[in-house]
Amino acid sequence: MQLLFYYLLRARPFLTQHGTLPRFIASKGTPRRLSTPTFGKAQAPTNEPQWSSGTDEATKKEALELISGGKWSLSTTRMGIEREFKFKTFAKAMAQILFINQIADQCEVKKHHPEWANVYNKIAIRWTTHNPEGLSYKDVEMAKFCDDKGTELGETERGK
Repeated sequence: MQLLFYYLLRARPFLTQHGTLPRFIASKGTPRRLSTPTFGKAQAPTNEPQWSSGTDEATKKEALELISGGKWSLSTTRMGIEREFKFKTFAKAMAQILFINQIADQCEVKKHHPEWANVYNKIAIRWTTHNPEGLSYKDVEMAKFCDDKGTELGETERGK
């Protein structure tokens, strides 16, 4: 049995690369379902989001407007939208803390949480729906909320 695990661990990079080992087995840490291999499968155009099942046309239109507006961009998996918020300096951290706290409070209300990171004066946020997978109404709604709070708390314009 130990020998089998030894060979599986040594073969993991090769098997994962070729899509023959389930992605959650090959990942480190907590088992988590990642994207599935796409060998031999038809793929959507790269600029078209992968929508969560049940997403209505109005939501799709709103999401595409957010993306085409230039602030939000489609994630590399095409299942979410992401954006970086920038505040003037780290010394103005109170605005960043308020921004993060207000978004966290709204996340609790909506039962929808982002993937995010905070470095110096920047906060990167990615919204995606995990069940069912894809871009959904919740992501669009929370992205708009983030935009409103960023403006309210003095987010700087891109490129400044």
